[in-house]
Amino acid sequence: MNYEQIDQLTNSVAFQGRVRACCTQEAVTFQSDTRPDIVALAEEVLRNGGPVFNFVRMVAAFPGLSPGQGPAGDEGMVDQATIPDAEILAQVQHHWPTVAALFWDEQGNRLT
Repeated sequence: MNYEQIDQLTNSVAFQGRVRACCTQEAVTFQSDTRPDIVALAEEVLRNGGPVFNFVRMVAAFPGLSPGQGPAGDEGMVDQATIPDAEILAQVQHHWPTVAALFWDEQGNRLT
């Protein structure tokens, strides 16, 4: 995908919703993790959505992501519906520690 397509995907309301739903499900699992920063991110996602948009941006920019073309095969437009939930899940799980490290230290203290 090129940068324009990544931007289109990032700004897709449907794609944002799918990533948000995945993050919420994963937060329930991660809230019982033993790593304080991972738990802090999980609690923030469950509390108020937290930094979910960071996940949206990271998943959309994943080099292996290959959504189909938009309606009527419109060249250049991406169709977020062609991205399997399993790909979104794998990316959210993979990037959870990265996003946690952006906002919390290893002891779970919020970074300023």
